[in-house]
Amino acid sequence: MSITNGGRFYIHNKKAGTVIDLDTRDNRSVQCWSKWGGANQQWEFLQVEGGWQIRNVAQRTYLTFDGNAQDGQRLIGSQNPFTWNIWPSDHDQRAYMICVPNTKQLIDLSDHGNIRDGTAVQLWTTFKSDNQLWTVENV
Repeated sequence: MSITNGGRFYIHNKKAGTVIDLDTRDNRSVQCWSKWGGANQQWEFLQVEGGWQIRNVAQRTYLTFDGNAQDGQRLIGSQNPFTWNIWPSDHDQRAYMICVPNTKQLIDLSDHGNIRDGTAVQLWTTFKSDNQLWTVENV
């Protein structure tokens, strides 16, 4: 499935099958969870100069991180937009790599793609693993 400007999607981790979820307890922490269809699991993709912003449907906060782009840096929802590069995977045409511009940091499902609900979503250096690949599903 193709990402479209203004489209609303669930973002699935290729390895675990869980979706990126904005934690409803604090509306800031980002984790992966089994898809249940809540607006906190729905993300709007906005094409801007230089890439894509990813905004949560429930809270209208943007997928981003605090501090520097480095291994283990947790993703959060923030009022401050962040622009990502999104590239098709070179070994799976249905999957995408979502990366911090001008770095080798990708969005990564932690613990090598643990399938457990509540697993952290973080940045990690590219190493071409399925826990760094994401597919989208229309809401």
